[in-house]
Amino acid sequence: MTEPRPLASIVIANYNYGEFLPETLETVLAQTYQPIEIVVVDDGSTDDSREVLARYPLHAIYQENAGQAAALDVGVASARGEIICLLDADDGWDARKVERVVQILTRHPDVQWVRHELEVVDRWRRPLGPKLPHIRSSGPLPPSPAAVAERVVVASTSAITFRRAAARSVFPLPVRTHLRFDADALIVAGLGSRFRGWQLAETLGFYRRHERQQYACEADLERMIERQIEVGTLIAESLGRAEPVTNYKHRAILAALRGRPRRAEVLRGLVASLRLVSHPMIMARQAAALLYAGTAPDLWLGKIRRFQGFQ
Repeated sequence: MTEPRPLASIVIANYNYGEFLPETLETVLAQTYQPIEIVVVDDGSTDDSREVLARYPLHAIYQENAGQAAALDVGVASARGEIICLLDADDGWDARKVERVVQILTRHPDVQWVRHELEVVDRWRRPLGPKLPHIRSSGPLPPSPAAVAERVVVASTSAITFRRAAARSVFPLPVRTHLRFDADALIVAGLGSRFRGWQLAETLGFYRRHERQQYACEADLERMIERQIEVGTLIAESLGRAEPVTNYKHRAILAALRGRPRRAEVLRGLVASLRLVSHPMIMARQAAALLYAGTAPDLWLGKIRRFQGFQ
């Protein structure tokens, strides 16, 4: 007798993305894998999101606005599936996405979570070029607090899948009030530091860049980098680690943006990187990134501007 397929729960947090919801939900309904359930937590939307959700076969939960992290806490707690796939309300998936991640988790019982690439597109789904994140090869990801604290292992919310058993150790998320929209970083930190994962060098969905996101234009660049420092600090603290080297890189970039000397931040960062001596690959990568940001900040900023669609 064939083993029954595990139920996959698709958990979506939505806030005023009624214009994108139909396309997002259609990509879920087009999945080649069954059985699935769709759980949407509407985080106090004031647009037509409720009317849109009423047209689809899903379980909708309505709450007062509390932020993405709080909405995902509720959605994950309400999900019934053995496997939980997260999806942002303005993104979408390839039709094979759920089938591929379930295949990985079925073949590898020791793997608790999966990440994959997303294609970065504009609001009309025109490709912008980059993949988020760029994954060079498929394979296992051993648990590593150092790797997640240094943001070596990252994933967008829409590219994260995990087992229910792992969720119990990660949710609710350790979020602060002013950092309630950085759920993807907190989830990867919780999963990647505790559990064996798997990365897929396959593009199984799209990540939409548009003007209604937190950081939508050139004027948001400094604020975006400041937020990266805050998130890095929060993740390191949640893992009981010292401030990550990547924070010094971001401070050097901020200094360059503001026309201030950056040498001190680079030197402090290089000293801090010595704490990673037991992780030579991570130490070398972070030291090289720090030197690159410190010596060629314009090139680094140009790369970020292109990725964010600012130019």
